[in-house]
Amino acid sequence: MTGFRSGLLLQEDALTAGHDLTPQLRQMRPVLHPELTPFCTRLTTITQGMVDPALTFPRALSRLVAFAEGALFCSWGNYDRNQLAAEAARHGVAMPLVDHWNLKEAYAQRAGARRGLGTMAALRELGIEPEGTHHRGIDDARNIARTLPYILGRSCPPDVSHERAGDYR
Repeated sequence: MTGFRSGLLLQEDALTAGHDLTPQLRQMRPVLHPELTPFCTRLTTITQGMVDPALTFPRALSRLVAFAEGALFCSWGNYDRNQLAAEAARHGVAMPLVDHWNLKEAYAQRAGARRGLGTMAALRELGIEPEGTHHRGIDDARNIARTLPYILGRSCPPDVSHERAGDYR
């Protein structure tokens, strides 16, 4: 399991109430390549000691499916959706969370851009200071969630003029 970078689950009641769903999310123990490389640890700050006691994909998946009931699976791009599908196929289980919203595409459409930006570039464009460690799934998911007010049309980027503000509503 190479891991999911930044999957996000949206539940309307939690989003509206401002609840943080992420404390229930955990690391998964890699099986195909069980030893983390120094590069992986430098990139994500995830250590071998954090993943050794973690659940394997099938056990973590059953918890995720129960936790995600009624939620919409979102990610920045299609990587996480594709990774989840590949891991499900490799383990011979049905693809969970089949409904997926690609927030990178949604952001590009909202901004009138031909192609999507990376997460950090989108945050910069919105004037949002990134938090946590880039490429660590839980931190990326939280940062991606911070783009939702703009994607959902509830806010404008700070540099939008009054004349153009109507384009973002």
